[in-house]
Amino acid sequence: TPFYPEGGGQVGDTGELLSRDTGERLAIVENTYKPAPGAVVHKIHDFAPIHEGDVVIAEGDRPRREYTMRNDTATKWLNDALRDVRGKEGKQTGSGGEQGGRAAEVAGLAECERHQVVALVNDQQIPRQVR
Repeated sequence: TPFYPEGGGQVGDTGELLSRDTGERLAIVENTYKPAPGAVVHKIHDFAPIHEGDVVIAEGDRPRREYTMRNDTATKWLNDALRDVRGKEGKQTGSGGEQGGRAAEVAGLAECERHQVVALVNDQQIPRQVR
């Protein structure tokens, strides 16, 4: 599957399953998760029957995936900056990865520490893709 499952603080991918033969939309993938090692489950809303052995085209929601990847990168930068400023006790919890908003819960930072963390995160650079 091309769908990235929920885990490690990231939301699961969404998208569509299409008929390889007709291009008909067979289902919307509402979430993707990993209940056990080696297994990926797609929570779907189906519009047509899908049978074992059917070959489908899986199309992920690319803008949402890119947003999720950026969110994950920013969360890692935030955690790195918090550890640089606060040591082992520096960590955030509750990173909201849904599109349309971002929240990270960080408790107990003094104003000067908050400014240091913001400066460290803002110094990071997202590599540009070569096309």
